[in-house]
Amino acid sequence: MLPTIPSAAGQIPTIEDVPTFTWSGNDGILVMGSANVTVEGLGWIYTRIYVDGRAQEGNVSFPGHTIRLTRGQAYQLVLRNELQYMAPSSKSNTMKDANITNLHMHGLHVSGEGNSDNVMRSVNGGECANYTYSIPREHMGGTFWYHPHHHGATHLQVSGGAVGALIVEDDPVADGIPDTVTAMSERIVLVQRVDPEAAGASSDTMMRSSMQHAFYLLNGVYNGVLRVPKSTWVRLRM
Repeated sequence: MLPTIPSAAGQIPTIEDVPTFTWSGNDGILVMGSANVTVEGLGWIYTRIYVDGRAQEGNVSFPGHTIRLTRGQAYQLVLRNELQYMAPSSKSNTMKDANITNLHMHGLHVSGEGNSDNVMRSVNGGECANYTYSIPREHMGGTFWYHPHHHGATHLQVSGGAVGALIVEDDPVADGIPDTVTAMSERIVLVQRVDPEAAGASSDTMMRSSMQHAFYLLNGVYNGVLRVPKSTWVRLRM
């Protein structure tokens, strides 16, 4: 269960940085699980979330931890689905398979086949899948995102908040980035639209919420403020 950090009465909540995903060397574990998320100022939602498999206990993030990659490196990532197993549907072009998932690194220029960024893979509840991402040396640095992309369940899982930021690190020399930019402090802001109504549209019985309509969060915060140092240039990745 995600903790709720109370704010003083009348105080506008601060938009904090999302924790960074934990790599052990170039190996990582990403978990698809569930949690009751409290959104201060709105209510609660019981939903599917991404969890860093190596994060300290209780260090759960909504949205998911920010994944950072370096060009010219190969990464091995295990996706572990801790949702309840469900029999796959044979139907096409319809909402289905609420607990079946996979992983799409949205924006990466890598292979879309095999065990790389293959959106045709299916990982059912209780199953794991190994992913390999070989980042080309000539890959441009950039700000991207990751999300589930199992056909039939994508809308439900993304609308429930199973998303995270994805950063390919810059090479200031190769990319011609001015020193004035590289010297700036960096803030990553993930804007997510969470829609509890997706559960009804998908006939999903797991996701439920005290909120009846869609709402927007910045780094998991509703109606918050992003605080930056006075008279200081800040690079925003959004």
